[in-house]
Amino acid sequence: DQQVTCLTSATVANTTDSSVGSLRWAIDSACAGSTVDFNLTYPAAITLTSGAIAIDKALTIDGPGAENVAVSGNNAVRIFTISADVAIDGLTLRNGSAFDGGAVYATGWLTLTNSHLLSNTAQEGAGGALYLGSGGDLSNVWVQDNRAKDGGGIASFGRLSVTGSTIVTNTATGTSLGGGGIFISGASAVISGTTVSYNQATGDDGGGITLNTSNAITLTNSTIQGNSAYDDGAGIKLDSTVAYVENTRFIANTGAVDGGAMHMDYGSSATLVNSTFAQNTVTDEGGAIYNDSGALRVENSTFYSNTAQMGG
Repeated sequence: DQQVTCLTSATVANTTDSSVGSLRWAIDSACAGSTVDFNLTYPAAITLTSGAIAIDKALTIDGPGAENVAVSGNNAVRIFTISADVAIDGLTLRNGSAFDGGAVYATGWLTLTNSHLLSNTAQEGAGGALYLGSGGDLSNVWVQDNRAKDGGGIASFGRLSVTGSTIVTNTATGTSLGGGGIFISGASAVISGTTVSYNQATGDDGGGITLNTSNAITLTNSTIQGNSAYDDGAGIKLDSTVAYVENTRFIANTGAVDGGAMHMDYGSSATLVNSTFAQNTVTDEGGAIYNDSGALRVENSTFYSNTAQMGG
């Protein structure tokens, strides 16, 4: 059998798409479990012209900082298709385009830190920037101006952790699930120290966040602001979800039919502690919160200047 040699350390040394020293070459050449690093003149831009980069082995991609290297799908291709456990740090991923997961489609576990996801598109499916089939950990990530039918910024179908991040001006256009900023289905989420703002669900629920089908969410020390939804839950839509919310601000979420800050449906329950609900607006009921049938506990929280045209 022919022996295949891999590199225990692979360095990106040029900005071409596929030549020796390119990002694609470094990922293909690296041994499983190794690190891909960068040695470029910064700032640098890498534009993909021959399709998405496939990653089918455990790797760490150690970028020099989101402000230093941007990888572009040129509004034509996805950037990374990942089928293993991968860690990415310090990159900008922009202008990716695919059916699902405009920038990244991951069926393995994704750890993403100190990175920007900008202007990516899932043309017909979920996850404008990120499609996470198994979930992932996001820390200090900026997700902006991405677009999909569901999960304009992020769609996760496994456990999701988001810390110290900003999810802003993303759009979900679909008419069945929604989640302008984040869509989570069949899994739990922990969101802390994060701003989810000015996202839109133009055809359905959850302008900021939608949790769908037997999930649990812990939301702490965060801000949910200025999001809008065509239907219910301008800030957050909870379906069959247990929510714990603490030290979080829901400010000026607008345009939903019911539940300006939060819409609770299908037996969802919530505990709200030390949180603020202000200036949220709906066209029907529940200016701040609409609770269809579940348990709701509120402690040491403030509600002011919320508006519902019909009631509550």
